[in-house]
Amino acid sequence: MHHSINSLGGTQMDNGWQEETPNSVSEVLNTLLKLCSGNQKWICRGTRKEFQKKLIPSIDHEPYNNFERKVKIELERESIELFRSTYALLSTAAEKSLLEKDITTLMLMQHYGSPTRLLDWSLSPYVAAYFAVCEKFEDDEEKEDGLIWVFDYK
Repeated sequence: MHHSINSLGGTQMDNGWQEETPNSVSEVLNTLLKLCSGNQKWICRGTRKEFQKKLIPSIDHEPYNNFERKVKIELERESIELFRSTYALLSTAAEKSLLEKDITTLMLMQHYGSPTRLLDWSLSPYVAAYFAVCEKFEDDEEKEDGLIWVFDYK
């Protein structure tokens, strides 16, 4: 659990982050409850443990991770245009307005599972917790913990 405050009782890491490692389901739930109580607003992201302490967008996951940035940008441009032309055929007038700007088109693409340079964030620590553990692992016997990134919204 990464967060930017001391009040959750995390350990100060060398990189300046606060890190908390709950050791049971009840500790996880208590931490999530602390994040949801009070007046402080958070943005949260849940990730698999394999992305250990790195925020990596899907465009930088395999099989794209070894592509040069220039190639990724070219692929992204082609993907945006293809998505626009396809999505426009299936969308309402209000949805079509989202296709006018690259950033909102990328947001739609991200929502539908296309690899983009965007990262999904939530205002709910519970949503982040879901995404930290929702991936199915190849070996059902070996369950891995996930990570939840939490930042002060301000």
